[in-house]
Amino acid sequence: MKQIEPIKSGIKAVQHEPEYTVHRYFARRPHNVINYLITHYAPDKPSLVFDPFGGGGTMLYESLICGHRAIACDTSDLAAFIIEQEALMPSANLDILSEFVDELMSELSDTFSFLYSFQKKEVYWIQWSSYTSCPSCGRNVYLSPYNTMGTGKYTCTDCGEIFRPQRVHADNITPTEISLLEKGSIRKGRANIQERIKLPSKVILAYYNNLCEELEKLGLGESMIPCTPIPDCNLQRESALHKKGILYFEQFIPKATRAIITFIGNYIVNSNLSNEEKRCMLFVLSASLRYCSRFSTLNKSWRGDKPMEWAKSNFWTPYTFVEVNPIITFYERWESYIIASRNAKKKYQKFPEMGTCSEVVNGSKTFSVINASSDSVPDLPDCSVDLVITDPPYGSYLHYGELSAFWTTWLNKFLPEISSVPDRTKEAVPARKTGYPGWKDFSEYEDILSKVFSETYRVLKENHYCVVTFNNKEPEAWIAFLRAVKRAGFILPPGGIIFQDGVEAYKKSIDSRRGGAIFGDFVYSFIKSKSYDTSEEPLDATWLVYLERTLEMIANENDTISNVSLYTKIYFDLLPVLFRAIDIREKDCAFIKDMSFKNFELKIQHFFDYSDGIWTKKKK
Repeated sequence: MKQIEPIKSGIKAVQHEPEYTVHRYFARRPHNVINYLITHYAPDKPSLVFDPFGGGGTMLYESLICGHRAIACDTSDLAAFIIEQEALMPSANLDILSEFVDELMSELSDTFSFLYSFQKKEVYWIQWSSYTSCPSCGRNVYLSPYNTMGTGKYTCTDCGEIFRPQRVHADNITPTEISLLEKGSIRKGRANIQERIKLPSKVILAYYNNLCEELEKLGLGESMIPCTPIPDCNLQRESALHKKGILYFEQFIPKATRAIITFIGNYIVNSNLSNEEKRCMLFVLSASLRYCSRFSTLNKSWRGDKPMEWAKSNFWTPYTFVEVNPIITFYERWESYIIASRNAKKKYQKFPEMGTCSEVVNGSKTFSVINASSDSVPDLPDCSVDLVITDPPYGSYLHYGELSAFWTTWLNKFLPEISSVPDRTKEAVPARKTGYPGWKDFSEYEDILSKVFSETYRVLKENHYCVVTFNNKEPEAWIAFLRAVKRAGFILPPGGIIFQDGVEAYKKSIDSRRGGAIFGDFVYSFIKSKSYDTSEEPLDATWLVYLERTLEMIANENDTISNVSLYTKIYFDLLPVLFRAIDIREKDCAFIKDMSFKNFELKIQHFFDYSDGIWTKKKK
């Protein structure tokens, strides 16, 4: 076989296909970019493709589309469940499942006619606002969009005091607005809003309390819903959840919604569907959870009267949120699943078949999902994999395990084999906050990555590629990542780094704008090879000198540059040098000494001034 050369450039990234939009997962890479990489590095069909960090399943799914066999591995129960269900979408029997959903909707409509019914109309959402005491007069102040000053400050309507609220207890909420649809709109998913009413809170609250009382009478109340404690962890500390009175994951879902979710889940579990069909329906139910949580808000400039579902990758609870009718969200997710399944069916002559790792290796099945750490994959023989393509955790950027618990705490009620709270001991994510049980630093992050990449090296064929997408703004994350790869034995061939831009439509998302993150990814084409010359050009200076040279070049070419573009250019120049510098910890200390994000910014400020996401060249 002729040796494949590293890919030369990226392509225009496009938005996710319907298969990737049914259920939320974090930081999915653009599917067409992954398809492009697989096509280049695995031209022979069928090849065996392995993803040691399965995540949202993009690598596995696109490998199957390309005509390959694929194995994905992930420690997260949620990730494994999502990957499995995405891959099985083409084979879903939509006729049977549609009949079941019709029966479920009729049951909800006929038996529980009082559900989400107000003034003879269908309730779409209820808006809740937090309240706190005015520091001046002591009266309650509603922290709603109607009295905000737009800067995190609010006005007391009694005394006129303008103040910034301190921490507000989660139970200090009251309804402020309700949105109504015409009767029967539930079956239409997200129908057009007929009426939006701002009523006295006591009127809406009386309706809501009556709804909860009726649900209790039917055995669907709080008493039947077990509570899963939120452990002391990074996201708990960042959002001060315990101090706000949010002690259980179930509290992220409003009371009435919890009852309906439980009813739907039990209805699925107790049905005559096959186990595979039940898992499919629970996948749809799980997908609906993000739309009816306390993280949902309204943004009139973006979606008008339609709620903006949970968009941030954290547990931030806004002062104002909307409780969305869970029956509507479930039906809307089902309609989304239908579209995704039909789209998936068009891509295959023969639908993917799930089996064990060994069955995929011998060719009797097309894919396997391993719900375990990829630091040891004994069922994968030495030198059996044609291509490794993966997207590991980007340092401390996303706390996948903690976020996953939002879904798994509910899935566990209906699928006991899914852990309620994920085991994060082998998760390759260093903490932003420290001091809680099980937190990791970048050294531990490096060690976990090193074990995974060492196992990856073992199973990969000689002269074949391990393609990794990676991105971070912090030098510490890059050092840990590159050390781990180099310790495993991989080589970075000439031209083995390209920068791949992200999807243009996603550049304004909340997560993409956060912290000036680099939008897009560096794509590394590491190779397992003894034929490449491993001798490296000696380094003539420390990282600081190389950084200065890069900044000087950027300043000569740009009077102004965005935060994203600046860091992209810096790392594109610096990363090959950094990889050369890294050997083992004892030998690379001199080069990377004091290499930190703080020192990066201090050096950048010698060349540029910063304001509102833009760096401007200093005048000489």
